[in-house]
Amino acid sequence: MPNKNISKEDKLLLTLTYLRHYPTFLNLGKSFHISESYANKIYYKTMDYLMKFIHAKKTDDLLWDDVATVIVDATEQPMERLVKKQNLIFW
Repeated sequence: MPNKNISKEDKLLLTLTYLRHYPTFLNLGKSFHISESYANKIYYKTMDYLMKFIHAKKTDDLLWDDVATVIVDATEQPMERLVKKQNLIFW
């Protein structure tokens, strides 16, 4: 049975996770132990709240002048490197 008691922090985390990674709502629901439809409902309600919080009528109205705080994603991503004495192969 999905958990309907999800904290405000988890609702915000769910929304930010969706905006960062664009998973399906099915996968997002499984990550937060809720149903797919409830994950969808939480996302849209949280986005509506965030839009009201920054006084935007719709997402197209967002301008850089409206942003008071910028969050930078500074996570590291692994990158393959050439092994010593390995030749580059171009097809």
